[in-house]
Amino acid sequence: MLPTEVAGFVGTGLAAAAYVPQIAHLTRARCSAGISQFAFGAWLVASVLVTTHAVAIRANVFIGLGLVQIIATSVICVYATIYRNSSCELHALWNVQRSAEGG
Repeated sequence: MLPTEVAGFVGTGLAAAAYVPQIAHLTRARCSAGISQFAFGAWLVASVLVTTHAVAIRANVFIGLGLVQIIATSVICVYATIYRNSSCELHALWNVQRSAEGG
């Protein structure tokens, strides 16, 4: 395995780790505040399309990255739909403060 391929897989791991806080907050706090279902839906479709190309050209790093993105964005889309218009105490308080300030 080439050093650049190793770097690519490390980057894939970092990408996966970056989704963990968002998914954890969404599922544990049942809070969808700040999540754009449209944006995550678009990222999901884009990830499927790019991963399809990666499979076609047998680009292992990008196949791995694509699978991470497909799984993570799917989980976010599902739970954002389940917990639509739901927010945790912290986000609810933040929304009240924003409304009071006229924002």
